[in-house]
Amino acid sequence: MFFQQSYVIDKRITPRFIRYERVDLWIGIVLVIIGGVAMMGFAAHTFAGKPEFGNFADAGAVAAGMEKYFGRLPAVLFAIALIDACVIGASAVLLSMAYALGDVLSVRHSLHRKPTEAKIFYALYFGLIIVAAGLVLTPGTPLGLLTNLVQTLAGVLLPSATVFLLLLFPSISEWQILGLLGGGTALGVMIALGVKAFERRIGVSAQDEPPLDLGLRDSWRMPALHQLAPARITLLNKVWMLVLRGYLVIAAGLLLFKLFQLATAGALAA
Repeated sequence: MFFQQSYVIDKRITPRFIRYERVDLWIGIVLVIIGGVAMMGFAAHTFAGKPEFGNFADAGAVAAGMEKYFGRLPAVLFAIALIDACVIGASAVLLSMAYALGDVLSVRHSLHRKPTEAKIFYALYFGLIIVAAGLVLTPGTPLGLLTNLVQTLAGVLLPSATVFLLLLFPSISEWQILGLLGGGTALGVMIALGVKAFERRIGVSAQDEPPLDLGLRDSWRMPALHQLAPARITLLNKVWMLVLRGYLVIAAGLLLFKLFQLATAGALAA
């Protein structure tokens, strides 16, 4: 999300190109899904019924397994495709982090600016690249464990991925997952209705907004942050913020617990 909104702004395009950006986004989503499904498919076909099944170590082990069972060419092609995906992914993730930190720190953050004009932005970007490269190239780094943890963290930070986060814990059944999701949804609806009823009782209502002039959409520009009016935080907004914080606390606790389990298991195996 950070990358999407930042790189669109960095392209210096106007709102009338938004529909093309949406097409570009959907094409990218379809291609990534096809690639992901293909990788899961041939990995499952490679290791189904084999000793390596369910014992993921890292991408290098996957390539070695493909060479073991299907020859060198598929393994080389897999490695090349994975390197390409890693370079693109690392560039996008690290750039989006530099964009986000630039927003938070209120400094110039754009690839259109020279390094001398956005020193903090470029320092953050290149610094993150150096840290990531150093971590990957350090001998003995558990890359497979880090890969799993990073992907889990992505699920934690995206509440919509709760069901996939729960699937990381094999002791939870499908019916328990459905029960948690259904119960959480029902509880959320009850809280929302209760808050709305309370606001109506005390006479709280949304102010009438002036009609929008759609003719100005193509020439609209985002005002500077200091020109924006403070956000109106309603009681319902506060309730959902508390719900979100509670979710993050619980999910982060589960992630730390899983990290401790994996680290302990790895230490015992060593």
